[in-house]
Amino acid sequence: MTPAHTNRIALAAVISATLALGLFATIFRGPLDGGSVAAAAADRTGSRSLQGLLTDPLGAMSHPARVSEAAPTDRLLSPCRHNRREQLVTVSIEQQHAWACAGKRTVLSTPVTTGAETRHGSATPRGSFAVQALTPNTTLRPSRGGSFHVRYWIPFRFGEWGFHDASWQKIPFGSPKFAMHGSHGCVHVPLRAMRQLFHFVHPGTTVRIH
Repeated sequence: MTPAHTNRIALAAVISATLALGLFATIFRGPLDGGSVAAAAADRTGSRSLQGLLTDPLGAMSHPARVSEAAPTDRLLSPCRHNRREQLVTVSIEQQHAWACAGKRTVLSTPVTTGAETRHGSATPRGSFAVQALTPNTTLRPSRGGSFHVRYWIPFRFGEWGFHDASWQKIPFGSPKFAMHGSHGCVHVPLRAMRQLFHFVHPGTTVRIH
């Protein structure tokens, strides 16, 4: 008997065994829901195995099934997990990201744009501050000139630096281009996230920028 005949006989035996198992599962399927679900799963598994044998008999027997990889975790870990305050807003200049914390719970995580560090006098101040006020629909007139209408304004230092939306911003929020094309020193926040932040904080809420 040639090797080719041997392979065909072995393949026929495997197919017959698979069909027999599927028929057995169909006849003796249990009455309980759990048994039905298990039997249905066995039927589907048997059908897939049989299909693989028919379409690629050698590949189906020689290659293991692929396992889906888990989605990568978020590279930005929330600092809220270490927070002990009732409320906290923290900003990472390096990551161009901000988080609002209620205790250890993260209520807001958003990309932001901070001050253009390569432009003299435009770097966002680092340190620990506190929310001073909450002002909707106002026009900002920084000491360096210009006027900017914003929907939400949350100052945290001398009334000069704060959080606000920035409809005029050209670069994406979170972009590393902030060093040259960032703000005049404030923290720019996307409008939707800014609205959420405005309704979360209150005067006195701690703001940490690092």
